[in-house]
Amino acid sequence: MGTEKPEDAEKSVAAVVRALSLLNAFRADDTELTLAELSKRTDLYKSTILRLIATLERFGYLERTTAGTYRIGATPLRLASLHKQAIHPADMILAALRAAVEQTGESASYFVRQGDTRILLYRADSPRLLRDHLQPGDIVPLDRGAGSAIFRAFGSPQHAAEAGIRDRMVAIARGEIESGMAGMAAPVLDAAGRIAGAVTFSGPEFRFDQEAVDRMEPILLRTVRSISSRLGAETSRFDARLEALGQD
Repeated sequence: MGTEKPEDAEKSVAAVVRALSLLNAFRADDTELTLAELSKRTDLYKSTILRLIATLERFGYLERTTAGTYRIGATPLRLASLHKQAIHPADMILAALRAAVEQTGESASYFVRQGDTRILLYRADSPRLLRDHLQPGDIVPLDRGAGSAIFRAFGSPQHAAEAGIRDRMVAIARGEIESGMAGMAAPVLDAAGRIAGAVTFSGPEFRFDQEAVDRMEPILLRTVRSISSRLGAETSRFDARLEALGQD
């Protein structure tokens, strides 16, 4: 039986949180950080950081360079490989889409770009009788629909006309694919911060009035944040938009 006192357990958890904050201090474009940069980004004293780094180095989470800076070690790469093996994209994405349908009552789809078109890979249908009837494998031109606007806004090269969509992270379209139907979409990002796909909510236009859009927007953002996170993406852009909407 363990004899660790509650206060000792709390100290141990706090140390783990601090150690993880050091790893989270590294951003997508960081190759290495100085001790001062780590201290600034984590609000930890340099002496505390050095104690934590000794353990992180021992287990391969961080490495000290010859220049005296620090970079991510090999252990996170090994764990990332295990995580990648454990992920089943179809199951993970479909689960997220089904959860969104339960919350919105509207159909949810996952598209990927294919040249000047987008193709529907995964779909969870609305339980309502009146809905659109796109199916996996259907192809939509990249010049119509909310999902296409997302691919134009976040693709390469980025369209200057879509700057507002990049800021909002959500596109809305009405009647562009089929008269009387509407949709809203948001990007799914990969570990490099690039667009990997787009999630759309779609249904009859009368069910996508401003009140409904305002209600579904945070659900859409949480859906793409969840999928992006599982793909290894950094989620601060989604977090910032949700915070701006008064959501967590």
